[in-house]
This record gives sequence, structure tokens and C-alpha cells, in this order.
Amino acid sequence: MTLAEARVEQAKSRFDAFTDGPMATMRREMAQRAARHSLSRAGAVDASRSSALLVHHVPSILPPVEEEKSHSSPSLAREIGGGRELGVVDERKQSTMSTISTVLHADEIAQLKLYHDNSLAASTRKAYQSDYDSFVHFLRDRFPRLSIENMQRQCTLEHVLAYLNDLCNDGKKISTINRRLSTIKKHILPTLFNRALVPGSRDEMMMREVEAIVRGIRRTVGADQRIRGKRPLLIEDIRKMVDVAAEVTDDDGDPMPNKRCRDVALLLFMFHSAMRRSEVAALLWSDLTFDKRGVVVVVQQSKTDKESKGQTIALPRLEHSHCPVVALEAWKVKSKGEGDSPVFRWISKKDEVQWRVLTDQRIVALIKDHCEAIGLGPACFAAHSTRSGYVTSSSERGVPISELMKRTRHRSVSSLTIYMKCDDLLRNTGDKKL
Repeated sequence: MTLAEARVEQAKSRFDAFTDGPMATMRREMAQRAARHSLSRAGAVDASRSSALLVHHVPSILPPVEEEKSHSSPSLAREIGGGRELGVVDERKQSTMSTISTVLHADEIAQLKLYHDNSLAASTRKAYQSDYDSFVHFLRDRFPRLSIENMQRQCTLEHVLAYLNDLCNDGKKISTINRRLSTIKKHILPTLFNRALVPGSRDEMMMREVEAIVRGIRRTVGADQRIRGKRPLLIEDIRKMVDVAAEVTDDDGDPMPNKRCRDVALLLFMFHSAMRRSEVAALLWSDLTFDKRGVVVVVQQSKTDKESKGQTIALPRLEHSHCPVVALEAWKVKSKGEGDSPVFRWISKKDEVQWRVLTDQRIVALIKDHCEAIGLGPACFAAHSTRSGYVTSSSERGVPISELMKRTRHRSVSSLTIYMKCDDLLRNTGDKKL
């Protein structure tokens, strides 16, 4: 018996005791994966057929299976059970993954796979997928002779520079350029950038040029975009928007009390809570606790709370007509919200409250619509305008930075000061206090 045959028999024998029951099909597939990998290691199968171009930078629990080469680009994100991977792999990592699949039981693999997928936020995985698709699409168009299947071996730093230049010409934001470069370094071409660490090599000298060009991009493109950044929605703007939203009607001129109530509550709450749009979209009524002094909001998960420890925001009752707590209570009664139902929900054209949650993209569209309703250019504002508007309006009224950081949950003062924007530079200066 040859070495390859012995490894095949060994892999099959590990699952002989588990051939009965509902997981038999899964176990047979795992045995076939291990057998195919064993043959590949023994030289009976081309190694390229048992390796994938992309897997997650943390080894995946289940190894990828490729029955035949596909001309479509591999997906960067892996859905549960979708068979698609993220990151970059080599033969040793492939061997490790196959070993894991032959040692663990199928239910253990499924559970660990679930934990693995939750190591990254859905938005992060989506961003990585977008970055990979963008890079591969550029390479296919600009360098048609470059084999995507052998991209790790054939790509050079010149290809990366051409891609960065293309992003600048397309008017991409500096944050997008930085993120895509980071994705290429860490997940798509880590071997290429690791070679640039070798002292005296050509790649090291070329890497210095790359770093100089990236600094130039940040100084030119980044500076221009900082000047053209989104404007904040100040408290005066929010109150105008609330007054106009309270009079909204449908296409026939009929009043829409449900939409009025929801939009008023949404505008006031987003401004005074200074929450991110994704956090607002994920809110449930069980996360809100009302009392006579105000409302306490528990943010279950956020950008700065990856492990879902929970963060708390307290909104007091205000003595004027634009109180966010009163608006929330009115919307809760109107929408019959309770328990684990979403706080902000869709409303149909017939002014009927639906159980469908109001997505973060829809929140952006609503804010832009209300900006246009009071004569503000919607292109200059976004959902983050309420967050920066709260910081700007509060700082102009002398609210201490420590209090602002409690509300925005920023960890550093430098991050908070980015949100302090004022169109009128003479409005609040220290000279008046001298």
C-alpha cells in the first residue's frame, strides 16, 4: 500500500464509527475532503486543486472544496453554509484546516464556524468583500493577462500603485482609499508586502516609494475632502425640520399622523442622543427605560463596543416643545411598541405602521428629505450630521468636553474635536471673554 493510499484509508477510518444518524452526510463529505487533501499532499493530485485563493486571515474551520476551477472571482466573505471564504491561504494553512475537519465533530465545527463568523461585524465583512471585488475588477480590466488565480505570485507593488491612482481619479474618499489599501496588505497580498520588509531588497526600495505616494495622496486628496466634508445639523436646523415634519401630508394632501409622529421622534432622538445610524436602527423598545426624569437607552452593540458589553445613554426631559423623551413616548403609543419590537419602523404610503425595521440606509434618506424640506442642500448632509451637530451646538453653548464624551461615547478628545464644526468662525471665540 502506498503512502497516499494509507492516508486515504486512515482518513476514512476516522469516520467509520460515525456513519449513522442525521449527520452522516456531513461526515462523509468531511471524509472526502480529508481524503482529497491527503492525496494532494502525497502528490497524486495537483496541489492547486486543493487550495483556494481567498480565505479569512484567521483560519476557517471548514476547508474550501473546489471540484473544478471557476473563472469567477472567489468571494471574500463567507456566509454560514455558503462555502465562500475570506483572506489569503497557503498550503500549510490549508493542511491545518483539513486536520481540524478530521478531528472535530460536525456539530463542533458548525458551532465554531458560527463563532468564527461573528469575529467580524457584518459591515466589516461587507467592506472587505467590496474591496476585494474592486481590486479584482481593476486587475481584470487593466491587466487582462494577469491570472487572478495566481494573483499572489504575479501581483507587484506597481499593480497596487496603479490601483491607488485609479481610485484617486475616480474621486474616492481618502477613508475608502486607506481601507482598501489596508485590505490589500492584510488579506489579499500579505506575502507581497511581507517581502518588502527584507532589508536591501528591490521590494523594500519600492515599498518606500509606495509609502511616499500614499502620504502624498493623503495630503492632497485628504485635505480637499476635509474642506468639503459633510456639514452638521445644528439645533436650530433640527427644530425647523421638526416643525415642518409635524405638518407632513401624503400625495393627496391628507394628513399622515403616524409618519409625523415617527419622523419627529426620529429627528429629535438622533440629535439629542448623538447615536450612530446603525445603533438607532438596531434599537428595541426593551432597550429603553422611561421614568419621570427622562429615558435611559442601552446600546447593545456599537462601533466602539465590539464585544457587546453595552453602553448607556441618558436623555433628560426638556421643558420645551422639542423634547425627545416626549416625542418617543408619543411614538411608542402610536406604534404600539413594546418588548423586542424595533423602535423605528417602516410606514407605508397609506400611513400604516409596519413591522419592518427602519434600516440605516432609509434613515439617511429620511434625513436628506427633511433637509431638502427646509431648504438645505441634501448632498451636504448625512446621518452623521445629527451627531456632529449635537457636538457643535453643545460646544458653542459651553458644554464641557467630558459631558460630550459621555454622550457620544468617544474614547479620545482628538476624535471628539473632529465633530466640532462651525461655519461662522466669529460666532464663538475666546476674544470676547478677555
